[in-house]
Amino acid sequence: MPYVAEQIENAGYVSVTLTGDVTMAELIAAREEAASLLAENDCTRLLVDGTKIAQMQSIFDDFAFTAQHRSYLPPPIRTAIVIGQAHLDHMKFVENVAQNRGVNLTLFLEREEALRWLFEHQPDAGRLRS
Repeated sequence: MPYVAEQIENAGYVSVTLTGDVTMAELIAAREEAASLLAENDCTRLLVDGTKIAQMQSIFDDFAFTAQHRSYLPPPIRTAIVIGQAHLDHMKFVENVAQNRGVNLTLFLEREEALRWLFEHQPDAGRLRS
């Protein structure tokens, strides 16, 4: 399977790990599963590990996919994406598209830095507010 989505027990976030040549259909399925886990667990933090993706989607596909995030991952979801250096330039575009549409999404090259950002200045981080 090119992705694994899971609630990280007692950590307050949902994790999605992408591997290999992920298709657009698989990215959509991964986002839908992550959204379900976030809702089921009353969680607002999403960590996406894309360091094992072999090949990126086209810029056009990534634009279309990212432009829909707000519909599938509404505020206050906070998304940290960990990527490899080789995909940094491509993913900077994705980050800009997301942020221009009000999606709280930030790129990182290190997992620990991404996790720190997910929880910084958030005393009740990881829980949806009623």
